[in-house]
Amino acid sequence: DTDNFDWTKQSTATRNTKYTPNTGPNADRSGSKEGFYMYIETSRPRLEGEKARLLSPVFSIAPKNPYGPTNTAYCFSFFYHMYGQHI
Repeated sequence: DTDNFDWTKQSTATRNTKYTPNTGPNADRSGSKEGFYMYIETSRPRLEGEKARLLSPVFSIAPKNPYGPTNTAYCFSFFYHMYGQHI
């Protein structure tokens, strides 16, 4: 499956408010302005039906569970932010 456009890594310090005004959160999930977020432009020139895939490298996680190595527990959190007049 292919995509039509790409995600970009941004932060409150690196975003270009001239070209992407009022986009992205004012801080990361912890309240810091040092964190990053992934951004896609969904208005012009985007068209209905276009896709942007967000791919990640595979992470090898060694189990660190207080209940023993056979009782592994993993947690993945994903936070999103939507901002705009018509959202």
